Amino acid sequence: MGGDAIAHGFGLFLLWSGRRLRELGWAGALGFALLAFATAFLVSGVWPVQDRLAGTRSSLLDLQSSLRRPGTLAPGPRQRVDAFYQRFGDDASLPELLIRLHGYALARGVNSRKADYRESAETGTPLVRVVVTLPVTASFEALRAWLADISAEVPGISLESLRVSREGIDKPDVEAEARFFVFLRRAR
Repeated sequence: MGGDAIAHGFGLFLLWSGRRLRELGWAGALGFALLAFATAFLVSGVWPVQDRLAGTRSSLLDLQSSLRRPGTLAPGPRQRVDAFYQRFGDDASLPELLIRLHGYALARGVNSRKADYRESAETGTPLVRVVVTLPVTASFEALRAWLADISAEVPGISLESLRVSREGIDKPDVEAEARFFVFLRRAR
């Protein structure tokens, strides 16, 4: 039975017994008042606390069951570092990276020549820093579009430097040397 129904029933009881209050005397009236106080305390104080306690117990049980499931705990520092390094491609993907650079150049009408690359290990990490130097010839607009494609489509690559020259003002194409760097994970 809900607390509101009991309070309503108690209110009806009070009306019914109010008529008989004269018959009880002062001791009966005091007992009746204590009974009314205890009932009011039960309805306004104890039952709401019991409802909150039941909700807290339910939350605690949910938390305990989620902690028992594998993989629900927050990763520790070592796991976070390992997950960070897993985001990098491995060094076996370097040929694919070079093919993509040349492919984007062909798509934009940029004439690329043979790429030169250097690898160097990053101390204290499982990463290799690869610097790719790529000489190209193209219109300046095509060169800008090619660099924008690489920036948008090749994850983890950065343009380190770009050297641009033009033989003369009357020439439509520019000669450029783009230097990119990318970090790759060493294959174990």
